[in-house]
Amino acid sequence: MSESVFNVKLGNSHWRAKVASIESRPISSKALVARRSLVARRKALIVGIDTLAGSNLGLDWADRCEVIGTACRRRFALDGCRIIAVTSVDHGLLAEIIETECPQSIVYCGEISNSAWDWPQDVDLATESQRLTAVCRAAKCCGSRVIVVSSDAACSGHYLFSRENYAGVDPTAITVREIEQASAVDALIVRTHLFGWSPTANCWAERIWTAIDESRMVQASAARYATPVLATDFAHLLWKAQSQGLSGIHNLAGAERASMWQFAMALARAAGLPLRTMRLDPALVGVDPGLRNQARFSQETSLDSRRLQSVLQTPLPRLQESIERFFEQAASGHRQRIAASLVAPTLTSAA
Repeated sequence: MSESVFNVKLGNSHWRAKVASIESRPISSKALVARRSLVARRKALIVGIDTLAGSNLGLDWADRCEVIGTACRRRFALDGCRIIAVTSVDHGLLAEIIETECPQSIVYCGEISNSAWDWPQDVDLATESQRLTAVCRAAKCCGSRVIVVSSDAACSGHYLFSRENYAGVDPTAITVREIEQASAVDALIVRTHLFGWSPTANCWAERIWTAIDESRMVQASAARYATPVLATDFAHLLWKAQSQGLSGIHNLAGAERASMWQFAMALARAAGLPLRTMRLDPALVGVDPGLRNQARFSQETSLDSRRLQSVLQTPLPRLQESIERFFEQAASGHRQRIAASLVAPTLTSAA
């Protein structure tokens, strides 16, 4: 892999300066004891920890609390997290895990957590809805709080920066909202558009990154817009949001709207590499599952996150900053920790 990809000049943004100042502060012995005590008291269960959303949440939250994760893949492990294998259709075992662990928070990261640019074409609406219903029913029995990581595809339409009450008429938007309705009335549903490193290395941003690094042609629509946010930035913000006692639907995405084309250009610019482009030919769209929807004209899934931003009193990360951190994670070991999760030999039994 080209070394030039990692030679990214760091910006002096408000977000970066704030994080750097926190990381540079010395931690007293009392603070360390308090932090260990907090980790011992709090417990979070991530349903779908083997997804892009779940794996990044798991790595980030493991430093804040005890994390248990359920994974559909049997050979899966994640640093700092206890993993339990359970298939997507075994709702009884999932409910048993929740009742046994009694976590304070349950974060649901199913198919619904895929962004509009990564939305799968074969989502089983019935299975996904039944799974979420089972989670909410079990959570109610043990008093756990449910947080659903949902997709910006729920707002697929023609409006810029959709608010929480916007109901798109696109078939995908209808599917996402039907799955959301399976959650409990007091659940926190957070719509977003995530990108980052994933266990399968198959999200749209990773495929574009690989194509740029290998000097291959890139297909990227200039008519599909969203507000992307790096998964680790989202994890940090969601931790703050879950402590606010919020419920209902909230948007939590990046600060800037960008098309697939603009996102690819930003990746190439940050990498210092040329972007080789390919004309979007409808005959070729079906070759890559992630590009099937690019022929759709002017799809808009950008989100207005100002309502939740006001509650959190935290600036939303800008796209260039998120992309810089995306590259930093490839060199810092974060990417390797995510990628290694699928080849671990050990797995905790649910028995």
